[in-house]
Amino acid sequence: MRVWVDMSAPAHVLVLRPIIERLRAEGHEVEVTSREYTQTQELLELHGIENTPIGRHGGAHASAS
Repeated sequence: MRVWVDMSAPAHVLVLRPIIERLRAEGHEVEVTSREYTQTQELLELHGIENTPIGRHGGAHASAS
């Protein structure tokens, strides 16, 4: 199975890390992308989670148009 995880907030790193590790241990392909927002990318680096930065957080008031 191929899984895509987009980390857009620091809490995502801590909550999703064990899930990513388990999926990979079971042989699944997990692609991680990240958004520049507070310490998200620093936490990914700290926890050794390879990721592809794809932009920054859109904020709570991102326009839907």
